[in-house]
Amino acid sequence: MTKTKSFFTVLSVALLLAASDARAAFTYSVAVTTPTGGTTAALATNTTTFGQSNYAIVGQTSPSTLNGDQNINLVQAFQGSSRTVGTDTTTITPVTLAVSVTNAGGTGVFTLTTSIDITRSDTGGAASTGPPTRTFTVTPTQIILGGLVYTLSQAIYIAPTINSTSANAGISAFITERAIPEPASLVMMGTSVLALGGLTVIRRRRQS
Repeated sequence: MTKTKSFFTVLSVALLLAASDARAAFTYSVAVTTPTGGTTAALATNTTTFGQSNYAIVGQTSPSTLNGDQNINLVQAFQGSSRTVGTDTTTITPVTLAVSVTNAGGTGVFTLTTSIDITRSDTGGAASTGPPTRTFTVTPTQIILGGLVYTLSQAIYIAPTINSTSANAGISAFITERAIPEPASLVMMGTSVLALGGLTVIRRRRQS
């Protein structure tokens, strides 16, 4: 009885692990949309000039084929300035990122929306003040492609250093990849659970 119970327990756990650990090769690309006029910063090809400063954000693509959960770079941000006295300030809102995820099952798109405040002052030092705690909205909550579920979360903004070409600044997020259990696996898992439950009932009856 104990050996049979252990077999069904191990089988259920193995099926759960197999379903959650499946991975597939995928790539991503990001298209950036920003305001083109009005009361917000006017961005031509996602670059704006304000006072004696300028700011640009550039959508990224996956450097290679990816697998599994990981942080991904969505956009790179660059800021330049020739200001030595005074302050330059602007707000870019909304900033919309269309994050396309592609695997063998097709392509799906996450839409990430935020806004960025930018300040450059001679007293503030050579750094942008775009807030790292900026709120990000991501829709939809998940994308299903070829039997795999993708989610995008934990987006953060890292402000660029003035007149630096470093690729470390911009917006990044965490992508997860999970398999949808196949019907056959679900049936086997359900059968194992029912069998385990039946064995438990029989054992309790015999003991009583």
